[in-house]
Amino acid sequence: MRYRVPDDVAWVAGAEILNADPHLYVMVVPDGTPVVLDAVGSLIWQAAGSGLDAVAEVATATGEPAESIRASVEGFLSDLVAHGLLETDT
Repeated sequence: MRYRVPDDVAWVAGAEILNADPHLYVMVVPDGTPVVLDAVGSLIWQAAGSGLDAVAEVATATGEPAESIRASVEGFLSDLVAHGLLETDT
Protein backbone atom coordinates (compact mmCIF):
# COMPACT_ATOMS: atom_id res chain seq x y z
CA MET A 1 0.00 0.00 0.00
CA ARG A 2 1.20 3.52 -0.75
CA TYR A 3 0.73 6.52 1.53
CA ARG A 4 1.00 10.27 1.36
CA VAL A 5 0.93 13.19 3.78
CA PRO A 6 -2.51 14.83 3.79
CA ASP A 7 -2.72 18.48 2.78
CA ASP A 8 -3.86 19.48 6.27
CA VAL A 9 -0.85 17.99 8.07
CA ALA A 10 2.08 20.15 9.11
CA TRP A 11 5.38 18.82 10.36
CA VAL A 12 8.81 19.95 11.42
CA ALA A 13 11.95 18.01 12.26
CA GLY A 14 13.11 18.71 15.79
CA ALA A 15 16.66 19.35 14.65
CA GLU A 16 15.30 22.43 12.86
CA ILE A 17 14.03 23.73 16.21
CA LEU A 18 16.59 22.47 18.70
CA ASN A 19 20.03 21.41 17.58
CA ALA A 20 20.39 17.61 17.43
CA ASP A 21 16.77 16.87 18.45
CA PRO A 22 15.96 13.60 16.64
CA HIS A 23 12.19 13.97 16.98
CA LEU A 24 9.63 14.79 14.33
CA TYR A 25 6.62 16.91 15.26
CA VAL A 26 3.46 16.21 13.23
CA MET A 27 0.01 17.79 13.54
CA VAL A 28 -3.28 18.07 11.71
CA VAL A 29 -3.82 21.81 11.31
CA PRO A 30 -5.30 24.06 12.43
CA ASP A 31 -6.51 22.45 15.66
CA GLY A 32 -5.07 18.96 15.91
CA THR A 33 -2.99 17.66 18.77
CA PRO A 34 0.77 17.68 18.12
CA VAL A 35 2.29 14.22 17.90
CA VAL A 36 5.97 13.58 18.56
CA LEU A 37 7.56 10.79 16.56
CA ASP A 38 11.04 9.63 17.43
CA ALA A 39 13.56 7.26 15.92
CA VAL A 40 11.78 4.49 14.01
CA GLY A 41 8.39 6.21 14.20
CA SER A 42 9.85 9.24 12.46
CA LEU A 43 11.50 7.04 9.84
CA ILE A 44 8.24 5.20 9.15
CA TRP A 45 6.23 8.41 8.76
CA GLN A 46 8.80 10.08 6.52
CA ALA A 47 9.33 7.02 4.32
CA ALA A 48 5.62 6.31 3.88
CA GLY A 49 4.78 9.99 3.39
CA SER A 50 7.39 10.16 0.64
CA GLY A 51 5.87 7.19 -1.14
CA LEU A 52 8.66 4.79 -0.16
CA ASP A 53 8.25 1.28 1.21
CA ALA A 54 8.38 1.93 4.96
CA VAL A 55 9.02 -1.72 5.82
CA ALA A 56 12.04 -1.85 3.50
CA GLU A 57 13.37 1.48 4.81
CA VAL A 58 13.13 0.38 8.44
CA ALA A 59 14.67 -3.01 7.63
CA THR A 60 17.60 -1.31 5.94
CA ALA A 61 18.06 1.21 8.76
CA THR A 62 17.85 -1.33 11.57
CA GLY A 63 19.33 -4.42 9.95
CA GLU A 64 16.23 -6.42 10.87
CA PRO A 65 14.65 -8.79 8.33
CA ALA A 66 11.65 -7.15 6.65
CA GLU A 67 9.33 -10.04 7.50
CA SER A 68 10.14 -9.83 11.19
CA ILE A 69 9.09 -6.16 11.39
CA ARG A 70 6.34 -6.03 8.76
CA ALA A 71 3.39 -6.47 11.16
CA SER A 72 4.67 -3.81 13.57
CA VAL A 73 5.39 -1.27 10.82
CA GLU A 74 2.05 -1.90 9.12
CA GLY A 75 0.25 -1.57 12.46
CA PHE A 76 1.98 1.74 13.10
CA LEU A 77 1.02 2.95 9.61
CA SER A 78 -2.61 2.02 10.32
CA ASP A 79 -2.48 4.11 13.51
CA LEU A 80 -1.03 7.07 11.61
CA VAL A 81 -3.86 6.83 9.05
CA ALA A 82 -6.48 6.52 11.82
CA HIS A 83 -5.15 9.73 13.40
CA GLY A 84 -5.15 11.58 10.07
CA LEU A 85 -1.36 11.93 9.93
CA LEU A 86 -1.08 9.87 6.73
CA GLU A 87 -3.56 8.81 4.11
CA THR A 88 -3.55 6.01 1.60
CA ASP A 89 -2.59 7.04 -1.90
CA THR A 90 -4.79 5.45 -4.51
